[in-house]
Amino acid sequence: MRATDQFTAPDVAIVGGTFKLDLSVKERSTTFPVRLRNDGQGMAYGLRLLGEGVDVGAHLELCDPSQPFDLMPKSERLVTIVSLSAMALRHGEWQDLRI
Repeated sequence: MRATDQFTAPDVAIVGGTFKLDLSVKERSTTFPVRLRNDGQGMAYGLRLLGEGVDVGAHLELCDPSQPFDLMPKSERLVTIVSLSAMALRHGEWQDLRI
């Protein structure tokens, strides 16, 4: 990375760092808010949630906003994530969600 890229790069993170989910209830979905912050100097384009290759016992989807979004430098945005347990996915609960 060139020195100029460091000064114009986005730096997006979850406010608070990490969060915990109760996955003990296997037959339902759970929605929860997450605040994202771009502390970088550059614009973050096309943000979306990627959960591929991560086994957390549930499937996570970004439900609001439902499409990739941009985050301006030095700004925050509240997003909503839905957690679907593996059991809920097998029972077709995901079909009732409008993601």
